[in-house]
Amino acid sequence: MFNSDYVFYGEHATYAKFLCKERGVEREDGVNVFDKVIDLLKVAPLVGICKGRYVPQRDTTSEHKDDKSSILLAQIDRERRNLMIIYRLVMLSNPLSSSSDK
Repeated sequence: MFNSDYVFYGEHATYAKFLCKERGVEREDGVNVFDKVIDLLKVAPLVGICKGRYVPQRDTTSEHKDDKSSILLAQIDRERRNLMIIYRLVMLSNPLSSSSDK
């Protein structure tokens, strides 16, 4: 896990581009909330948990289906510990990942 570049597709890529600066430079067509896309990757799952919203990673039906945004492996390596903690929190809190039939 977290051993290659991470790629956002479709509307998630569009959101990432809108919310994040591009290489540290503010976008004129965005809100520039995050300096880097990796910062968004750390926050977005936690917001999803709070809002109770779980979506598939890749949406092929969206009008933005060809949009793409990525995070390089070097950035992921620097944040691996934090990403693993966030991943575990998401798995613990996701009702779709646990079985209540036991």
